[in-house]
Amino acid sequence: MIRALSILAAFALAAPAAAQVGPPKRIASFDAWEAYVFVEPGNKKTCFITASATQINPKIPAREPYIMIRQAPAAKVADEVSLYPGYSLKKDSKVGIKVGKDDLELTLVQGDTAWAKDADADKALVKAMRAGKDMTVRGVNTRNETSTDSYSLAGFGRAYDAIVKECPVK
Repeated sequence: MIRALSILAAFALAAPAAAQVGPPKRIASFDAWEAYVFVEPGNKKTCFITASATQINPKIPAREPYIMIRQAPAAKVADEVSLYPGYSLKKDSKVGIKVGKDDLELTLVQGDTAWAKDADADKALVKAMRAGKDMTVRGVNTRNETSTDSYSLAGFGRAYDAIVKECPVK
């Protein structure tokens, strides 16, 4: 529930006219992943997929880590990866991601969110996620404590295809 509220809050802040817009609508669920569409004024669509961590370490009751990949055709944004570890990240830290043999990083951190450094890094991560079975994420909080969370990639490819179809970025 907290994750759903966080997603709604993120889109409310991203959309200036959010007061005129309803919540995201679920397109479908695909194993561990859910696909959504958010329609802004002027019929501008933003789509995203999201999944919660399947294994959380350390397991703290209020911590609900999740990851989101966004397509925003009007803004020409494709494959934007956002990670929410469930805590405030250490300033200037990097979030490590391992998918199969691929070691990747989210190098832009602000508060409780991490992003890739650029569109090429986003695309590389999405490509690895499409080919992988699971993903391990390591982050460091503001108290210098490390977390290691795991995500299932079951259904990722189908969920990703659904948002690309619904919100194609040209």
